Order: sequence, then structure tokens, then C-alpha cells
Amino acid sequence: MSKKADWPFQHFSRRTVEALYDEHHEGVLIMDRAGVVVYYNARMAQLDGLDPAEALGRRLTEIYDLDEDSSISFRCLKTRRPVSDAALYYQTRSGNRVNAICHAYPLESAGRIEGAICYTLEYSFMTESLEKTARNYARHPFSRGASDKDPPGNGATHTMASLVGESQAFKAAMETARIGARTPSSVMICGETGTGKELFAQAIHNNSVRRIKQFCPINCAAIPETLLEGILFGTVRGAFTGAVDRPGLFEVSSGGTIFLDEIHAMPVNLQAKLLRVIQEKRVRRIGGPRETGVDLKIISSINQKPEVALRNGHLRPDLYFRLAVLFLEIPALRFRQDDVALLIQNFIKIFNRKLQGRVNSVEPEFLEVMRRYSWPGNVRELEHVVETCMNFAVIDPHKRRTLGLAHIQPAHLRRFLAKNAREGMAPADPGDPIAQDQNQDQHQARDKAVESGPEGIKPLGDELRRQEAELISNALKASGGNHAVAAKLLGLSRQNLFSREKRLAAQQALPPGSGRNGTRPGPSS
Repeated sequence: MSKKADWPFQHFSRRTVEALYDEHHEGVLIMDRAGVVVYYNARMAQLDGLDPAEALGRRLTEIYDLDEDSSISFRCLKTRRPVSDAALYYQTRSGNRVNAICHAYPLESAGRIEGAICYTLEYSFMTESLEKTARNYARHPFSRGASDKDPPGNGATHTMASLVGESQAFKAAMETARIGARTPSSVMICGETGTGKELFAQAIHNNSVRRIKQFCPINCAAIPETLLEGILFGTVRGAFTGAVDRPGLFEVSSGGTIFLDEIHAMPVNLQAKLLRVIQEKRVRRIGGPRETGVDLKIISSINQKPEVALRNGHLRPDLYFRLAVLFLEIPALRFRQDDVALLIQNFIKIFNRKLQGRVNSVEPEFLEVMRRYSWPGNVRELEHVVETCMNFAVIDPHKRRTLGLAHIQPAHLRRFLAKNAREGMAPADPGDPIAQDQNQDQHQARDKAVESGPEGIKPLGDELRRQEAELISNALKASGGNHAVAAKLLGLSRQNLFSREKRLAAQQALPPGSGRNGTRPGPSS
């Protein structure tokens, strides 16, 4: 102790306190009945990022960004009752933030309150202790029967290490996820389909103190309203025809995390019942007479901007504010193209293990094609493409260890390019001249189709030639005018591609000079 504060307690000595708590693994703070700190151990100083001399002799509210109503120790002092298992996310006046579980006990002598003692255990330390205990228990020969297999998982397989990306927007999402894992507050994840919303939710769960409990995901858009309420809240026998006594997911997931995917698809009347569960932390089964207390971490997701869902009446404003205490937005892949290479390398490692492959590098041309594509299906679509390519790479008769254009399946990627042309997907970079040309071609094709006759009807031969020309043009633009790359994308030989270009140009279906620099590339392209 670097400073001695006045010791107000007569029934136990300072020496006894120091012997008990100076090296204690929990932070220990003792204050007198005026709220002045008279003892502050080394662990507490470490958690708060303060020197003990800065705390001793000062009032508690001068050290922490708390008032008497929000302080666990003051609550204990006023009520003269212990406060146990209180989750507290606090900040010191110096700016250090701590997420902890606190226990406070009143100190009395001869019926008179003299002060309070508070024990503080940081979440991360508690998590490590629980994990160590769980590992020791799992290894113990008497912890399971001879026929038992390894203990079941918690329902979440992904961790923070599963989240791959270096762009600033992605790093911001990662930081919010880490904060979400340290706090019991609700988290709402916003992102397009395929960006990895459930992956983030699992990572938050696995990085929190709830990781030893269950992670329970449910897609609110995939289940009819009549079934969804029973699945979430549970039922009692006789509530309706066929109803049985069954707990809902809120009860089953108590102590863990429930992930409500596409929360804006949940019926509005059911959203009102969910709001009550969040506020009261109690749930009543359908047809049941009693409410049951639940302890839930709720993570929700939405695949559109919240303001759109609110404006359209798909999401209750009061529920939104409850669920989006922390709001995490995952950027679409087209806005973080620099991450494409990182993601491909990550998927190669994953599929090398699954497919027993030995791929260890990527052709520059392959990577360039992947970067130029807008990925309307986001990371999920990229993973699908890499998995397909890996399946052919591991059986490559030349035993090459490089993922390249030869492994792209023509029907696979050609379908993506055609879909991109038909639907006018947003380009990866609005300033990309290739993407701008592609969009212009698409608009011109639509205009011509409309002007051609009733409902855009054309002779079949003309329409087939137009579509063939459009696919070739898109492939050349995606490959930067490289005919060798474009031919592989289309599943053709380079000679076949040149032949088709010549025929279409003669038929005036393909503009001349579709190659690099407005001329037909030579054999070296």
C-alpha cells in the first residue's frame, strides 16, 4: 500500500485486511460510510489502470464515472444488504473501461453501518477460469461414461479468428463485435445477404462469458407466425389442438445467447411480445398460467437499413431501440475488394483440410477476375466459387498447387456473369470504367429490346446472337481485354472465341475492337 487512509473499522484490523487481500485474484475495494476509499488492492489498481495512491482517501464518485445510484457499493451501503452477481460496465475518471461482475457486502459493527467491501472480477478472467475448469472436467476419467463421446458443442463454431478482413469498415465492425462480446447488452447486426451476420453472432457468443452455454439461432423469416410464437415462447398441453408441454427457445437458451436472424420478418404483434421478454426478463408459455425468469443475450440481424424497415412498418421503433443497443454494420464485399485476396487464401486453407488438397497459391489472373467481379452474393458467393474451383484443383492431373483460371468451371462463372448483365448488379467500384461500360451496354440492350416491338419481341436468331455477343463482351471486359482469360471464363478455346467474334462482327452483333486498345489482341494476349 503506497498510502495510508484513516481506518474506520474497530472490529478487524488493517493488517488482517492486507494479509487477506493484497495478493487476491479479485479486485477488492473498501470504503467507509461516507464513501471514502480506505483500502484498494493491487488487482483493483490493475483493473482500473490507477495507482493506489490515486484512489485512497478519495470519494468513490471521484474515482469512477458513477453516481451513488449506479454504484454497487453505495447501493449496498444505503440498503444495508449484500448485492451479488451484479454485471457492471464502468469507466474510471482516467478513461479506463472495465466489464466485470461485482459483489458488495455491508460492514457493520454493533448494529451500526461502518462501510462496504466490494469484490470485482473481470469477465475475461472469469471466462479463463471457467474454461480451465471445463477442460479439467472433460479430461477427468470419471466425468463421463465409457460409452460417452466428447461433450456436445455450444452451437457456435466460429470465433473472432474466423472473421477475415483488413478494410477500415470491416475493422470497425470487428471492434463493435469485441465490445458486444464483453457486455450483456443486445447487439443488432446489419448486412446484406451473404456478408456473414451469423458468423459475427457466433464469434460474439464464443468471445463472451456465455460461451459455455448454448448459442441458439433462429431465422424469423423461415417459420410461419403460428409456429414461431410456440417455438420461441413454448406451449402447455391443451393451449390449442395438438399442443404439448414444451419449453420455448427463450427458456432453453437461458444463460446463453439467442440469435434472431432477419428480425424485421417477425410479425409486428409478436415483436410486441418479444419486447416484453427483453424488458421484464420473463417469459410465459402459450396457454400457461406462470411466467418464468430468463437470462438472455439477444443478438438480432437485419438485411436492410433499419430506417427502411422502420419506415415500412416491418420493425417496431421501441423494439429497435432495445435490440440495437450496440449496432454492428458489416460492409458488402464490393466495398472491400482489398479483402478478396485474404478471403480466398482463408477459404483455400479451409478446403485444403476438407478436400485433403495441397493448394498453396493463386494465379494473378485468377485473382484479378475475382477482384473485378461485384459479388452480389457477397462472401458466401465467393466461398462457393472457391470451393468449386478447389474441387477441381485437388484432382488436377498436372498436380499443380496453384489455384488458377483452369479450375474455374465455365457454366459456373459464366452464369454469374450473365446474371450480372441481366440484373444490372451494382459494380464493385462506381468509378471503374469497365463497370461503367458494362452498365451502359445493359441499358442500351434494354432500350433496344423495348423499341423492337410489342413487349420487346425479336426474331429468335437475332436475340440469341445479341445474348452471345453480350456474354463475350462482358467476359472481355471482366478480363481486361485478355482473350486467353476471357476464353477460359466462357469455356471456349481462344481460337473458338476469335472465330465467334469474327462471325458476330460480320453480323454486326458485336462491335469491332472489343479487345484491348480497340484492336484484336495478338497471340501473346
